[in-house]
Amino acid sequence: MSTKKLNIGEEKGFSFIEVLVALTILAVITVTFIPLLSNSFKLIFEAGRRSDATYNAHANMEDKLAKAETGDIFQLEMSFEKIEAPGTFVNVTVQGKKVKTTEPWGLNNEKEINYYTFYPE
Repeated sequence: MSTKKLNIGEEKGFSFIEVLVALTILAVITVTFIPLLSNSFKLIFEAGRRSDATYNAHANMEDKLAKAETGDIFQLEMSFEKIEAPGTFVNVTVQGKKVKTTEPWGLNNEKEINYYTFYPE
């Protein structure tokens, strides 16, 4: 039969220095990524505020159109190329009204979303 002799200093496991180095590496990685996460959250909240403002501007535009609020008289001019005669264009002019709605957004309402629509008469 063989017997093992256990000597002090031959224990298995991590030394204090190894644990300290691992914690230092983990701390450096964590400190590096915290600003990245912070900026990501800032951009997510800003996108949410912009989305809310876009929804509100769209709803305001629908209200204006439903109430038939008058807009500025506007002339929409479009030009189309003929398929059967390339290089030849047809111009179309449509009279109507242009309606605008504006919705402020941003942390201090420093930005605006502008919605325009045109409806022919």
